[in-house]
Amino acid sequence: KRGKIECTVSTLINSSELSQIDESELEKLAKSINTIKKHIDFAQVNALEILNTPGILKNGSGLNEEIEKKLNDGFKRALEKLIESRKREGEKLKVSLLSLLDNVETCVQKIKPMLDKIVSDQRQKLLDKIASFDIEVDENRIEQEVVLAAQKADVQEEYDRLCAHIAEVRNILQKGGLVGKRLDIMMQELNRESNTLASKASSIELTKIAVDLKVLIEQMREQIQNLE
Repeated sequence: KRGKIECTVSTLINSSELSQIDESELEKLAKSINTIKKHIDFAQVNALEILNTPGILKNGSGLNEEIEKKLNDGFKRALEKLIESRKREGEKLKVSLLSLLDNVETCVQKIKPMLDKIVSDQRQKLLDKIASFDIEVDENRIEQEVVLAAQKADVQEEYDRLCAHIAEVRNILQKGGLVGKRLDIMMQELNRESNTLASKASSIELTKIAVDLKVLIEQMREQIQNLE
């Protein structure tokens, strides 16, 4: 369903087993040779030339069919083993991905206690900076600008989306089946929210969380490439 498989089969067969002498044709040829010798007594007969005479050698009875059957049976067993191997690998990858997803969730949950403070801290930071200029300004205009700037730093929406995406990824992994492409899309969504989080980060701590998230998401994305 995803990607492709190439298979090459090489065989090494004893050519002597592939052909047999057609005795009836050989008898006919012998009669012809005897007739020739009656007229030309010095005529020479070479065994290798006789074997190369059309019709003298014939394919071994049922040998090609037997070879084809063995190749098909062997190929079928190889495919069965490949499928079993992929299932085992898939289970291991599932465990690994769920572990990485737990780390992503732990990282995201570090944002939760910061949510209520981000806006108020940003607001106060801007007010303190304006106050340090020691100039008279329109209080209403300052308040409007401060509120607008503080709202831009709000990451509640990004936090909610990250939580929703994490839950959906876990659900996809638990259901199993053809999950590769869906998980690819989910990694894009997680990465998009992490980028937005990084661009809105108003503190070093929040920036570090965003970077850690991007690293974990990339690790998951690389693993997902091995899933169907």
